[in-house]
Amino acid sequence: MSKVAFINMPAFGLINPTLPLAAELVRRGEEVTYYATEEFQDLIERSGAAFRTTARATSEQAVAALAGATVSGAGLIEFTRALLEHTDVALNGLLPVLRENPPDYIVHDSYCVWGTYLARLLSVPAIASIATFAVNRWTLLASLSKTVPLVIQRRHDLRRLRLLAGNVIGKHSFPPPRLTSLMAGYEPLNIVFTSRMFQPLGHTFDRRFKFVGVMIDDPTDPGDVPRDAGINEPTVYISLGTVFHGQMRFYRTCVDALRGLDVRVVIKIGPNTDVDALGPLPPNFIPQSWIPSQVELLRRCDLFVTHGGMNSVSESLYFGVPVIVIPQAMEHEWVGQRVRRLGAGTVLHGADLTAQSLRRAATDTLSSQRYRDAAKRLGSSLREAGGKVRAADEILQFVAKSHH
Repeated sequence: MSKVAFINMPAFGLINPTLPLAAELVRRGEEVTYYATEEFQDLIERSGAAFRTTARATSEQAVAALAGATVSGAGLIEFTRALLEHTDVALNGLLPVLRENPPDYIVHDSYCVWGTYLARLLSVPAIASIATFAVNRWTLLASLSKTVPLVIQRRHDLRRLRLLAGNVIGKHSFPPPRLTSLMAGYEPLNIVFTSRMFQPLGHTFDRRFKFVGVMIDDPTDPGDVPRDAGINEPTVYISLGTVFHGQMRFYRTCVDALRGLDVRVVIKIGPNTDVDALGPLPPNFIPQSWIPSQVELLRRCDLFVTHGGMNSVSESLYFGVPVIVIPQAMEHEWVGQRVRRLGAGTVLHGADLTAQSLRRAATDTLSSQRYRDAAKRLGSSLREAGGKVRAADEILQFVAKSHH
């Protein structure tokens, strides 16, 4: 039995996919301690891992900066700065704790670059978990048209970031990192929570990257999922995830778009949204403040209208459900464009989102077999990638080799 330290930032989209993996490692006899903020304590402890609290303020700033990175790339500099600032806090806060109870290896989110430095200071192996798409030189080259103007425009900010990186990392006798490594703290082993098929330019990633598909606690073959009793019409699920919910204008657009269609619409409005503010809802709408199990709902859906979060889209495709992506941040744009390129759905941007455009996209996606076929192909690739079992296998094999 080995001691494992999981390190992450306070974001459901980053923590949720790691919990089935943590549970699988616990099942195999590993002693897992998960460092996160208090709102995740219950979820973490249900996985069987021990919970330990970490600094809240600066890590929340990093998450907020990531959410604020728009589809145009604006906000990336702020995100990198927030990561650097939290790296300083995390190294000072976590290093004494981990030295007192040293792990045999560390699993950290790829955004948590301090996980790399903690592992080096403790002389233990590190594994990165990647809850978004992985990045390499080829994917960066493919986005040159967007990144080069940003670099030129913000070159003075980049110089300041290099100085800050040198000051933060230099305190611990490490050479200043390249700025690209601050946004992607990759390791000799990287567990990517998608399939090589869904990953852009997946064939260009080397053996350090293990594409293990979707982390689902109880993976099942979608097969012929029985429909809910008495429901014959298609089911459309609408959700903007855990960060971007509460947008009344968006919800009203959805109501106007799908009013009168022969579909059942489950719309998640979030816990702090007053459903009465939406006005009288058509009889085919079912508003929900919270969905206890999104996976169980998606298994019975025909279309998912989503912000484009990696976890949400992956879960939908896992069950062969096409998606309409309405990006709220830069990551969502990447996911949406990949979905569109592979034919499993479409993308509507804020400027293009009207009741008419959403209605057209929904009716087209529901009526066209090509979207369902593409979603099923991607779903097969996500299921066949191995999930939490393969992820745990890869980690334990890597750790065993590292200790010899």
